[in-house]
Amino acid sequence: MGKSKRFSSVWVYFILVMFAGSFLFLASTQAQAQTAPIKWRAQTAWPQSWWGIMGVDYLKKRLDETVGKDVQISWHGPGDLVSTAESFNALRQGMVEMINSTSEYWMGSFPEAALEAGYPMTWRNAEDKYIMLWEMGMLDILREVYKEQGVFFPTGGFNMTHNFWATKPIRTLKDCKGLKIRAPGTTAKVFAALGMAPVFIPHEETYMALKLKTVDAAATSGTIYVMAKHYEAAPYYHLPKIGSPGNATNYINMAAWQKLPAHTKEVMMSVFREFEWYRPMAGDWYETQYITAKIEKDYHGKVVYLAQEVVDAAQAEGLKMLREAGAKSPRCGKIAKITEDYMRIVGYIK
Repeated sequence: MGKSKRFSSVWVYFILVMFAGSFLFLASTQAQAQTAPIKWRAQTAWPQSWWGIMGVDYLKKRLDETVGKDVQISWHGPGDLVSTAESFNALRQGMVEMINSTSEYWMGSFPEAALEAGYPMTWRNAEDKYIMLWEMGMLDILREVYKEQGVFFPTGGFNMTHNFWATKPIRTLKDCKGLKIRAPGTTAKVFAALGMAPVFIPHEETYMALKLKTVDAAATSGTIYVMAKHYEAAPYYHLPKIGSPGNATNYINMAAWQKLPAHTKEVMMSVFREFEWYRPMAGDWYETQYITAKIEKDYHGKVVYLAQEVVDAAQAEGLKMLREAGAKSPRCGKIAKITEDYMRIVGYIK
C-alpha cells in the first residue's frame, strides 16, 4: 500500500510538473509573440525623390525612432504594392496597413472625401485646416466617416494650395478656353468651370504627358514643378494659386490600428500630429522662398500672373461647389458649414 501511494504521488507530481512546464512554455511563447514587432506595409502616393519635401522621410524617421521596436513599417512608393488609384481600396481590404496620400484620389467613393480635400479658394493654408479640424469639430466628423470605411483617420493634413504651369502663358478667361490640363479632384472641377479641359493623370505619368503634349498644363502643389522637372516641358508658372488647398496625410487600416497596444497608439498619434505641421511648413518655405525666387534664373521658366477676372471666377465657383457638396448628406452639410463659417471669421468672404 505504501508503495502504491508513493507511486501515485510520484505520478501526480510528474503530471503536475509536466503541466506546469507546458504552461510556462506556452506563457513564454505567448510573451515572445507579444514582444515580436508588428509588421506593417505603407505605401505613399509620392515618388521616392519627393519624400523629403513631402515629409515622408521625416515621418519614416520619427516613427522608427519612437515605435520602431514595436511596429516595423516597410515603405513603398506609388505602384510598388498597388496602383495609387487603388490604394484606398487596398487599405480598406487590409492589403496594406497604411497609406500616405490625399483623399482627392477617392473623392468619388464618398462625398465627404472631397470636402476633406477642400474646395478652391475656400480654406487656404495649414492654420485654416488645423483650426477647422481641431477646434471646430471637423476631425470628429471625418473620423466617423472613415470608420465606416474600415479606416482610422489620425489627423488631417494640409498639402499646398494648387496652382498650375503650362506650355504657354495663361492670363484671361479667354486664354483658359480649351486648355488641356492635368488636374486632380476639386481643382479639376473649378478649372472646368473656367473653360479648361481637365484630365486626371497620376503624378508619375505627368512629366511624359507634358513632354509629349498629351496635356498643355498641369496643376498640383508647386513643389512638383521643380521636383518632377515639369519646368522642362511647361515653363510658365502661374500665380496666384486658385486650385484646391489639398490634403496630404496618413490613413490606417482600422483592424491594424486596433491591434496596437494603447501606448503605441498614443506615441504614433504624437508623431502624426508632428507630421501635420512639418509637411506644410517645409512645403510653404520651399514654394515661397525657393521656387518662385529661382524660376527664371535656375529653371528658365517665367512667372505669369492671372487676371483678376480669373481669380474672381475661381473663388465664386469654389464657394458654389462647397455649398452644393454640403447638400449631399448631413455630415457633408456640417463640414461645409464649418468651412463657410471659418471663411467669414477670417474675412475670405463677407
